[in-house]
Amino acid sequence: VLIVEEEALDAIAMAMVLHSTNDKVQERACVVLRKLAFGPNLQPMQAANIPELMTIAADNFPEFCRDKANYVISML
Repeated sequence: VLIVEEEALDAIAMAMVLHSTNDKVQERACVVLRKLAFGPNLQPMQAANIPELMTIAADNFPEFCRDKANYVISML
């Protein structure tokens, strides 16, 4: 919850955009976002356009991100 409250969610989203071709950045972002997808974080994640970023990551790096992205998208 502190990650979202301290606006680090924006930094994660920006890293995903700026490093969209880097499999390690995408994988790590997907792992973190999957862990953040609960209760009070859901609305800020939706507002930060996380579902779209997760969809792109899952399409580009299915072996690293697809399962995590599907979970996050289902929560949002």
